Parts: sequence; C-alpha cells; structure tokens
Amino acid sequence: MLLIRQKRIENDWTQGFVAQQVGLSVQAVSFIETGQRRPSFDVLQELELLFRLDYRQLFNLPCLPRKGRRVRTSSKSRPGNHKTAVNSDDSKKYQH
Repeated sequence: MLLIRQKRIENDWTQGFVAQQVGLSVQAVSFIETGQRRPSFDVLQELELLFRLDYRQLFNLPCLPRKGRRVRTSSKSRPGNHKTAVNSDDSKKYQH
C-alpha cells in the first residue's frame, strides 16, 4: 500500500475529501492510491501541502538529490578525466 493511502486513512479522511482538497475526482484519487495513475506535478504539490510530506515519502520513492544538487564523484570516475601514469623514462622519449 502506498503511504498516501495509509496517511489518508490515519487522518480519517475519505477519498472524496482528498479529491476536493486537491481538485481531483474520487476516481482519480483512487487510481493514484493504487498506482494505476501518476499525478501531475501540480497535483503532487497539492498532495505535499495537504499531507505535509514530501512526494517521495508519499509514493515510497528513494530519496535522490533534487535537481541542481549534484553528487560529487571522485576525479577518477568523471568523464574526460582519464590520466594515465607515465613512466619517467617514457616521458623523456616524447620530449622535443
């Protein structure tokens, strides 16, 4: 069961109440709760406000960094940063 349904039941809210608060039909709320439909971004924002939870919590999604917050990786794994160790004797061969 998605957390959104669990939280709705814990709050003693009906699907009709949630639908009215976020501007959807009862059937749309049912589809969202059962995973048959995905809510639009606007509806996600309304659900976050109503339940006072992040959408990732409501839909059991992994907590990934938000857009714009990149996870730094070591320089070895960055694309285009492939340095090869050169033997000092080899480097003398290629000097002009």
